Amino acid sequence: MTEPTQVVAEIPATPAQAAPAATVTQPAVELGKDGTPFDAARAQKLIDDLREENKKNKDAAKKLADIEAEQQKKKDAELSDLEKEKKARLEAEEKLKASTLREMRRAAAEKVKLPAEFADRLKGETQEELDADAVKVLSLLPKQPALKTDATNPGGGSQVTETREQKLERLKGANASVFSDSASPRIVWPMQE
Repeated sequence: MTEPTQVVAEIPATPAQAAPAATVTQPAVELGKDGTPFDAARAQKLIDDLREENKKNKDAAKKLADIEAEQQKKKDAELSDLEKEKKARLEAEEKLKASTLREMRRAAAEKVKLPAEFADRLKGETQEELDADAVKVLSLLPKQPALKTDATNPGGGSQVTETREQKLERLKGANASVFSDSASPRIVWPMQE
């Protein structure tokens, strides 16, 4: 800002008017950086324009922040979906591994004729380890003698030596006929008097 300068106005003195010279002080004109004089209306318009631009920038910044927040939410949701899918995949792999191991145990028990109840007790991760454990468990079980059984005589182990005809004769008696009354065996109850 520049200091006010004094301007001395010279008025031609006439003999009728003999007045001392008057000094008038005028404010100095302020110059902007571009060298133009200060104009209050132009300055107010510039201030109003800058305020309007700041308002628009604030609105744009708010919209940008909202969009960025929405994108972050989507990214978090996608990350959550990826984590969910990863967890589901791991669970499926564990189920598959357990199912495969259960089948390998069953096969190892069946291979050495180990009772199926012992299949779940076999230890190992590979088929060879399970086979070796099945043999070990089978060797620890007590041996039961094998019984010879047939359809008509379970458990006796004896050989059947009589034929069907001999069996019928033994059960019904000699010369038994299904059609004769007298030859059929009857139960006779003694009569009491």
